[in-house]
Amino acid sequence: MVYDPVACAVVVDVRKVLPGRGAHLHPSERCLTEALRRRAIGRALRRTGSDGNPVVDPEQVWRVWRTAVPAGSDSAADRA
Repeated sequence: MVYDPVACAVVVDVRKVLPGRGAHLHPSERCLTEALRRRAIGRALRRTGSDGNPVVDPEQVWRVWRTAVPAGSDSAADRA
């Protein structure tokens, strides 16, 4: 995932060619849930609000993630 300043949103960079800081995430709902809970995506992308806390729109990140990750592609660790 990369923050796209033109779209003012987080986008999935499948080909890994977009400029800027990226955040790697396993194709697992559990990993995404945990990363959003911990605000790890905002920290990784260095997106901070006026109070200095990492900020990304969780709903927007979920929408982007769902379009990029095929349904049922959770990792083996999630199925265990």
